[in-house]
Amino acid sequence: MTKTTWFLAPVVLAGAVLAGAADASAGTTLDLWSGPYETGESQRVEVPAEGGCVELAVPITARSARNSSGEFNATLYARSGCTGKPAAVVNEVGIANFTQQRVVRSVMFTGG
Repeated sequence: MTKTTWFLAPVVLAGAVLAGAADASAGTTLDLWSGPYETGESQRVEVPAEGGCVELAVPITARSARNSSGEFNATLYARSGCTGKPAAVVNEVGIANFTQQRVVRSVMFTGG
């Protein structure tokens, strides 16, 4: 039994390393969902390395969001160009469930 455990240890370790790499690559996104609690249609927004405003190719009516950037707060705007009154703010590592739908056309990423 000891030999079997010793033989499987590198496989388990490699799986953990690969899972960590997948988490690191997913750590630079803001995900928006049309339903509450991360349900319904979704749209992924890539976070720019230096932050700034990102226009969505297709606006989404969001009820929930997950910010996995770890560095930037995400301010959601109903207007293009990150202008007008913010619809919501999602902290740098945060999940938000909105009581009402939020139309999102652009997102401003700013240092957290």
